[in-house]
Amino acid sequence: MASLSAAEDSDTARHLDLIDKAVKRRNTSAHGSLDVVVMLDKAPQYPGDSGGTRYDVAFLDGEQVTEADLLADLALQQEALRAAVQIWIDLHR
Repeated sequence: MASLSAAEDSDTARHLDLIDKAVKRRNTSAHGSLDVVVMLDKAPQYPGDSGGTRYDVAFLDGEQVTEADLLADLALQQEALRAAVQIWIDLHR
């Protein structure tokens, strides 16, 4: 497979950097380990007691992630797709 290269500081170089970042993040999300820790703000006091407020904390390859992080990852994937399309357009002009 041929690889693309571009002049430093060009639009194409920035697009390729964005695509590379998106690929790496996608690989971490798809192949990394996801651990979810469930915490309660107080111990259950009686049968049927939920123990208070529940907090779910997620870790992706040891790095804490939130729903906002996952939405940012989705936005990165969408930006990378737009960058790839722009490179294709530029190559066919």
